Amino acid sequence: LGDGEEADALEALKRRALETGVRQHERLRLTLPDGVHHYDISVAPRHNGHEAVGIVGAALPIDEHVALQERLRRQADHLARMDQRKNDFIAQLAHELRNPLAPIHNALHVLRIQPTPPDPEHFRWAIDVIGRQLMQLSRLVDDLLDIARMTHGSLRLRTETVELGNALLPAIEAARPLTAARKQTLTYTPPPERSEEH
Repeated sequence: LGDGEEADALEALKRRALETGVRQHERLRLTLPDGVHHYDISVAPRHNGHEAVGIVGAALPIDEHVALQERLRRQADHLARMDQRKNDFIAQLAHELRNPLAPIHNALHVLRIQPTPPDPEHFRWAIDVIGRQLMQLSRLVDDLLDIARMTHGSLRLRTETVELGNALLPAIEAARPLTAARKQTLTYTPPPERSEEH
């Protein structure tokens, strides 16, 4: 044995067998001339009458078993991480699903208090808000469906270029009821329109 600790562990196993008079069993990692191997070692005392005068041992190579256990451990760790990510995703998605509800509720309130006939500008604003937030809810539902695709390994990522203003509007509308309740002012200045390049 090339490793002092390995030799000590094997000698300790032999001593326990001699001192206790009963079979001892342990898994050891041993360094041999051809490399490191794992063995399931069993050591039993050899008796002369009632006295233990020697030992009999057997070493069963278990390299494949140890390698399989390690693969299973790594797979279990990977699955645990994936499950945690899925739980984090669901928690975040549940929070995001609530965000469009506030501006929709606010827009419906504006529609309810409209005179007859309704104010065209307020009516158009409310309809636009509801439409945009419903589109946001639709995208979030698509995200929920992505969970199933991730579980089955069929999720495909699609990248696209989006206008920053279009991405900010739903977030601004979701924040307005909260800022209004706190008597805060939320100001948004749209970016200048880009000229078409020829």
